[in-house]
Amino acid sequence: MRTAIRGLNLKGTAKQYIEAAKERPVPVIVNDAGSPNVQIIAGQYNYENVARLERKLAQFPAGKSFAMRRALAGTAAETRKAIAEIEEYLTRSGMRVSACKVQ
Repeated sequence: MRTAIRGLNLKGTAKQYIEAAKERPVPVIVNDAGSPNVQIIAGQYNYENVARLERKLAQFPAGKSFAMRRALAGTAAETRKAIAEIEEYLTRSGMRVSACKVQ
């Protein structure tokens, strides 16, 4: 009986954890990788261009939140362009974007 109750408690805890994870924004970081290259990290995925990232983002449902980490001054033009393209894609796809500054 105790084992059954413990199993139900663990199952409930796991379900709560999964639901909470669904609500957390996916972090997106765009880094300079030596002109004209950029490195884009979205969650656990790593990409070298916006087109490949967009194919992955298409798998997320509309309404999903993303936390875009923006670099401060001194960012290369290619990186700024990639950030703008990603934000535009997410917005056009019905996803939410919040901005975070990277120190």
